[in-house]
Amino acid sequence: MFYDRFSELCKERSVSPSAVMVSIGLNKSNATFWKKGSIPKGETLQKLADYFGVSIDYLLGLADAPDGVAFGDGTGYGGGTGSGAGIGDGTGYGGPINAEPTQRALIDMINKMSESEMRVTLAMIKQMIAERPETAPEGE
Repeated sequence: MFYDRFSELCKERSVSPSAVMVSIGLNKSNATFWKKGSIPKGETLQKLADYFGVSIDYLLGLADAPDGVAFGDGTGYGGGTGSGAGIGDGTGYGGPINAEPTQRALIDMINKMSESEMRVTLAMIKQMIAERPETAPEGE
């Protein structure tokens, strides 16, 4: 999904993947690895998000809206696209504005994970939510 989204963004902006690589200071061959299924890690994802003006979630195909995750009720997650000062200030990727300490801790841990670890974690979270009793108070 990542390469499809990357390729789509390149086409929309009439720029080649190689030109994007050069612009953000990466080797042109990185795009070839991505085409074969490799997914860039944190700092590279942030550079790409900044270059295209989209969220990292959007680049990874986790969001349909370029500026973050759009939920069915019209709310969203993700905030800005810049490489700002940190979590919760709305200037950079990293989480909801005014994130609670627990949210920040989770985001910090996620930022240290490999792509495969993140996918497993995401699957586990989705399973936990799916199994949650409808009568459970929000936040439990």
